[in-house]
Amino acid sequence: MQQATYNQGISVAHLSPQSLSSSPAQAQIQPGQMQMQQQPQVQYIQIPPGQLPPGVQYIQQPQPAQGQPIQHAQAQAPVQLQPAPQPQMKQMPQPVYVTPGLPSYNQHQVMQQMPITQQPTVVHGMQLATSAMQPYPTDQTPRAKRPWSFDLCSSQVISGCFLPWCCPCITYGQNEQRIAALKAGKAGASTSACNLPCVTFCVAVWCIANFASMIMVPLQRSALANDHDIDMSCVSDIVCSCVCVGCVLSQTSEELTVLERQARGY
Repeated sequence: MQQATYNQGISVAHLSPQSLSSSPAQAQIQPGQMQMQQQPQVQYIQIPPGQLPPGVQYIQQPQPAQGQPIQHAQAQAPVQLQPAPQPQMKQMPQPVYVTPGLPSYNQHQVMQQMPITQQPTVVHGMQLATSAMQPYPTDQTPRAKRPWSFDLCSSQVISGCFLPWCCPCITYGQNEQRIAALKAGKAGASTSACNLPCVTFCVAVWCIANFASMIMVPLQRSALANDHDIDMSCVSDIVCSCVCVGCVLSQTSEELTVLERQARGY
C-alpha cells in the first residue's frame, strides 16, 4: 500500500502495479469480502494569504471541472523555513597612541620603559623641611617715633623767634636748604638768605596771606619728621602755624641744628 498526497492535504490509498504483479493471489479479493479501511480525519485551517509565515508561498490548486477525473498530484517536499541572516558586527582594532618625541611602537612598551618615581609618604613623627617657610629678616620693621628735641615754648625756641617772626620767608628758605643738604649727606652746608623757596613763600603769602604759612610750613615739617622718625601731628602744626608761625619755624631750625651735629659726629 502507498499513499499519494494532494497539495490540499487529502490522502488517497491505491494499489501499485508492483504489488499486484508480485502477489496475484493476494490481489484477488471478492466483492463481498472487501472491507473499507477507515482513514484518519484531516483538519484544515484557512489562513489568509497576507498572514502566511515568512518563507511560505501560497499555491492555489485549480479545481477540477464537473465531470473530469481527479488527477493524483505528487507529494511535494516540505518547505523548510530558514532564519533570516543576522548581521555580523566587525570588531574594530584598538587604536595605538604614540607619545610625541618617541618612536612609534606599542604604548604599553612606552609605559613599561618610563621610570615611575614614587613620592615618600609622611610618617607620624617625621619632621618636614620648613626652611623655605621661615621668614627672612627685613628692614621694614616700623621704628619708634621720637618727639621733637625742643618744645615749642622752650627757651631755645623762643630765643630764636626774632628772625622768623620778622621775616618768615628767610627762615623758611634756609630750613628748606638745610633739609636738602641732610638728604644729600652734606650736613652744615652754607645757606643763602634769598633763594627759590624763600621767593616762593613770599609770593604765596602775598597771594593767599596767612593761608600760605598754614600749608607750606606743615608740609616742610612733615618731610623732616618722616626722614628722621619724629612724632608730629598735622592738625597741631596747622594751628600753630596760623597762630605763631615764628615759633614753628624756630623749632624746625633748632631741630635741624641737632641733626647736623649728629651727622658730623659731635
